[in-house]
Amino acid sequence: MQLSELIDYRNRLDRMTPLDTTPLVHDKLAPMLHEITQNSIQFPELTDRLSEQYSEIQNLLSQLESTVDRVSDELLELIQQYEASYFEASTLLYTQMMEYDSVEHILSRRFGLTDHARNFIQARINAHGD
Repeated sequence: MQLSELIDYRNRLDRMTPLDTTPLVHDKLAPMLHEITQNSIQFPELTDRLSEQYSEIQNLLSQLESTVDRVSDELLELIQQYEASYFEASTLLYTQMMEYDSVEHILSRRFGLTDHARNFIQARINAHGD
């Protein structure tokens, strides 16, 4: 597992808010519940059961949010654990493995491009160069 995968996973979870469903559920169920409880024709046992079930749905959605928050918190802890080794490896690379690379050497490096990549870049330059 890589640090970038953990961060991507947590970011995707953060973009999804589970309680976006709560207003939707409330907007759909509350009017129906209100109609049933306020109507002159009553079935007390069923009305009570409906009210209990509505409360249970709200509680379950709250529990869902708590569980998703815990997953996100666990991911954050994993990210923090992975960050330490990632930064250590980055520092090692910078301080020890690159110490003999001169500025000229770094700036004069050529990266191998495939013909496909070269054609793609050339096409982009031509398209935006006019």
